[in-house]
Amino acid sequence: MRHQARNLIAATLLLGLLGQGYTTFAVAQDADITALGKALFFDTNLSVNGKQSCASCHAPETGFTGPDSLENAHEAVYPGALPTRYGNRKPPTSAYAGDSPILHFDASAGKWIGGMFWDGRASGWTLGDPLAEQAQGPFLNPLEQAMPNARLVVLMAAHSTYAGLFEQVWGPGSLDYVKDVEGTYTRIADSIAAYERSAEVNPFSSKFDLFWDNAIAAGKDVTKIKFPGGGMGGGGMGGGGMGGMCGGMTFPEPEVNENVADLPMFRCRDQSYIVTFLKTLSDGYFQR
Repeated sequence: MRHQARNLIAATLLLGLLGQGYTTFAVAQDADITALGKALFFDTNLSVNGKQSCASCHAPETGFTGPDSLENAHEAVYPGALPTRYGNRKPPTSAYAGDSPILHFDASAGKWIGGMFWDGRASGWTLGDPLAEQAQGPFLNPLEQAMPNARLVVLMAAHSTYAGLFEQVWGPGSLDYVKDVEGTYTRIADSIAAYERSAEVNPFSSKFDLFWDNAIAAGKDVTKIKFPGGGMGGGGMGGGGMGGMCGGMTFPEPEVNENVADLPMFRCRDQSYIVTFLKTLSDGYFQR
């Protein structure tokens, strides 16, 4: 069931790319776009000094979050490519994050839902995919990979060992750092997002997944499963048909008479966050 849902999401995203004129390649070779995204994800050359990749702060051995268990426990920030600069906030896990919807206000719940980054600024409003928008951020953040501009990111990708795979996936001329930097930078982000949605990053192999799938197979109403402090099903776990994924992450409501424009907005650590943490923990992560 989970794998079918993931394939449906991937197909929807690839169909969306049809309207942008790229796709015959991506639709036919989704395994290749995943391989391309992985190569980009682990490429340290996409940083100002060749010392940091996406995986530096989203390490597979720690559930695709920061690589140091002690720092993760205390929510410390991590150094960027330049060792005197530190990231803005602790990196969240990129595992199970690909189903976060485009940032929107759910009137029935009275909450903002979706987007990526702790403050939701990768809303999905620009590219139609919050995960792809998030992938573009760290490259140009002076506190992270610190590349001066998107053109240099594209240029480094064009001179990489996977440049041929890139054009195999996206078509001849798709890795253009002269006339189509914006389009190529978007394709880089879409490729990384494809990898982050793959079974390698989202194995769904924890004990919680087994429990959840068995409960559904037995005909149980999983929306009634409770968690200390609230119910998992309706608001966090199963309410949107997303199971234990992180798509239900929400933002706090302003108090009466508070001006929303004046409030800092950060994700609530609600049930979906906690469950995602427990899932990755039971997968065997977060251990030194």
